[in-house]
Amino acid sequence: MEQSRNQRRSRAAGMSPIEDDTGIVFEEYLLRRAVRARLEAERQLEDAVAAAIAGGFGWSGIGASLGIPATVAEQLYGAEAIRAS
Repeated sequence: MEQSRNQRRSRAAGMSPIEDDTGIVFEEYLLRRAVRARLEAERQLEDAVAAAIAGGFGWSGIGASLGIPATVAEQLYGAEAIRAS
């Protein structure tokens, strides 16, 4: 029953089911996929912050867009923004 549910989930998401011989269970696969997506989203965010800084956008505006204080935004993304420019 559990395998059938996992197969339905993977088909619904447009993925092929995880083969039993891989040693990776479906939930672990989903976790790994989410981690990869998170890393890609972080790269995109770093690029966007760098572009905003290069375009003259200040840390207060960046912080407001991110929902965090300007000082925290600068601490998190300042080195990336400087390196990317």
